[in-house]
Amino acid sequence: MKMNNNKEKILTKKGFYIFPPILVGANFAILLPIGILFLRTELSLWDCISIAVGGILTTIFVVSLILTHKIEQAQMKPSDVDKLVTDGPYSIVRHPNFTGIICMNSAYLVFFRTLWLIPLICVFFMLWYLEARHEERVLITKFGESYRNYMKTTGMFFPKLLNPRT
Repeated sequence: MKMNNNKEKILTKKGFYIFPPILVGANFAILLPIGILFLRTELSLWDCISIAVGGILTTIFVVSLILTHKIEQAQMKPSDVDKLVTDGPYSIVRHPNFTGIICMNSAYLVFFRTLWLIPLICVFFMLWYLEARHEERVLITKFGESYRNYMKTTGMFFPKLLNPRT
């Protein structure tokens, strides 16, 4: 009985949480106009290379959205999740949808090639990190050791390359 009461306290404890669609809207509504406003128009070889890198990052963003959109749990608030998903894109990283958004933010930097975006992108990276940490606290409370083991073998935003799966 006491364990359930503690879990309820953690699940209802207010930490940093912004409903992700709202954070996505703010993210793109702020970065896109700033990027367009300060867009560098000259093109050198390095600019072309950076635009190609931006294309790769955008592809990662689109693929992550497509793959996570098919998973019902990815559309829920963390407190509503009733099943731990560790397959598909979740077998590579714990937050594939946030990884895609972080890649898209990085793509803005290389597409628009302006240093004005760096502080804003850093702020949004931190917001997405805080969002992910909140989700993880809720999921640890719900799934306990299963989620902790999953965290040991799977990176938060990027695949774990040095820690092979067991």
